[in-house]
Amino acid sequence: MMNERYVFSENCTLDLSNFSVIYNGRLCNLTTKQHDFLELFIRNPNIVLTFNQIVDAVWDTESPYNEKQGISDLLHFFKKNYPEIRDCIRSIPGEGYKITLPEQSLNSNPDSKEEQEESIPMWMGDL
Repeated sequence: MMNERYVFSENCTLDLSNFSVIYNGRLCNLTTKQHDFLELFIRNPNIVLTFNQIVDAVWDTESPYNEKQGISDLLHFFKKNYPEIRDCIRSIPGEGYKITLPEQSLNSNPDSKEEQEESIPMWMGDL
């Protein structure tokens, strides 16, 4: 399986394939909901996702007690813990949310760490 990595800053890399973020050199695992939330956005870059699309994809039939609060809690979590990721998710008033991703995903090969590090592009968006 190919790893999908997204570099948001020199301190923040999302590894979608193993539910983790490497933040300040530390591996941090995401919960299933956090992962599903990010995966939904990453699979739909630059597309406005409506509130209902987010709820349906992340919670499916297990709707949280308050769906708006559930989305808000996830956004707050990313703002508090990984602001580089949260800063890429934009609210589109009256419509929903969208993400602007780094220029490219990275294919990770554990046998060539040095080569991989040299190929990691730095994304510095105007957000």
